[in-house]
Amino acid sequence: MDTDTTRDAIRNAIGNEIRAARARRGITQNELADQSGISHTTIVRLESGKRTVDVVQLFAICKVLDVDPGVLLDAAQSAQGAEES
Repeated sequence: MDTDTTRDAIRNAIGNEIRAARARRGITQNELADQSGISHTTIVRLESGKRTVDVVQLFAICKVLDVDPGVLLDAAQSAQGAEES
């Protein structure tokens, strides 16, 4: 897998985990944006894998979603690994 493909897979896996955690909490993208201080557009782009999440954003999102950042990243890594096999 080349670097761009790997990067895309990681972004997609993290975005999917953010979306799933948000759904479990029962909040909308707008609510996540308001509560995290991250724009709605950025939330949409993160969840769709079109933007790479930075550490500050990840922590803000995880705080709102009441998810440990490490747990979210572990789940994304597991999902990404499953897609590769």
